[in-house]
Amino acid sequence: MQKAAASFLALSLGIVDCAGRGSASLSLSDAGDGSTQVPDAQEGPLEASIQTPESGEGPVETSDSMDGATSDDVAEAAAVADAALDAASSPAGTFVAVGYGGRRVRSIDSGKTWIDDQSLEPDGGGDDQDLLRTITFGNGVFFAAGWQTLTSPDGKTWGPVMNPHLNWFGALTYASSMWVGVGGYGMRVTSVDGVKWTDHSIDTTASHPHGCLTVATAPTTAFVACNDLGQRSYAPDGATWKYSTGVSDVMSSQVMFGNGVVVGTDGTTMVLSRDAGATWSKAAALDVAGGGMVFAQGHFTILATDFVYTSTDGSEWTKNPSLGIHPGALAFGDGTYVAIVNGHTFQRSTDGIAWDAAVHDTSTINSLEWVAFAPTQ
Repeated sequence: MQKAAASFLALSLGIVDCAGRGSASLSLSDAGDGSTQVPDAQEGPLEASIQTPESGEGPVETSDSMDGATSDDVAEAAAVADAALDAASSPAGTFVAVGYGGRRVRSIDSGKTWIDDQSLEPDGGGDDQDLLRTITFGNGVFFAAGWQTLTSPDGKTWGPVMNPHLNWFGALTYASSMWVGVGGYGMRVTSVDGVKWTDHSIDTTASHPHGCLTVATAPTTAFVACNDLGQRSYAPDGATWKYSTGVSDVMSSQVMFGNGVVVGTDGTTMVLSRDAGATWSKAAALDVAGGGMVFAQGHFTILATDFVYTSTDGSEWTKNPSLGIHPGALAFGDGTYVAIVNGHTFQRSTDGIAWDAAVHDTSTINSLEWVAFAPTQ
């Protein structure tokens, strides 16, 4: 698959640099050296540190009159400096968020600051061809998708991939050496290379919820999905989909696998599957509606307004007070939970319960819909 990944990247990044279609630049304060200064801790929300270079990326211009330095010396020093910067800039991996107007923004410091903000529609997009509904990381690349499909090795440099399928992606994942996606008009597709897709639809009901796709790995491997009607389905091979059985009076808007069980929720009522999505049973209900669920650090986490629910098995849930948190898109990586609330507010936590002060995006244009994490390569 390494050769496939290389050709995939070469194709996507070789067509055009999507960042050239427009970018947004927002920051707290410019330190004068290209970095952004984060203010000291204070009460109340902070403004997001989001920036892109004023003139884009490019080689450093040098002068022939630099004391004792040849062009080769300068180039070598610049290369060493760049390598050191890259090595130090993302020791914890990378979070990337996507949303309206084809917006993409990343964090390389565990969600503290957000940089390289860029959009296909800088002046604001809607529910249109440029909306990026979902993002995931697999086979060495971030894959962002809606009607558009864009890939990036680092969340900074992006290229489009030809999108020959007939509808939009609502959720996307990578497992078993292939991409699997669900989306518009019942679309259920698979692809080995992210370019050529095969449709395996069994109905015409769309899947808008971005969390309506997960991969169970026990007791067997299966892709598990839900759609706009809350119906759950599963496919061991990503292609042969069947409707799930069992409890049918509870719909699901998100599904997540962990500790041998798939958990589904409509925001309050929880359902469980212990056979990789084939059959479901009802579990306890939450007394405060939640949204945003991950499995990390040995347990499930669901965000609710001023509370965080946790469970090791999905059947019993602990309600933890967490003043200031709200439902939103949620991801975990390298010991950090990152939540995006209301499309423009960033929050982070090391345990999923105690959250740092909210960091507000200074832009009200192109809200963010989903977030994913990639470990340092």
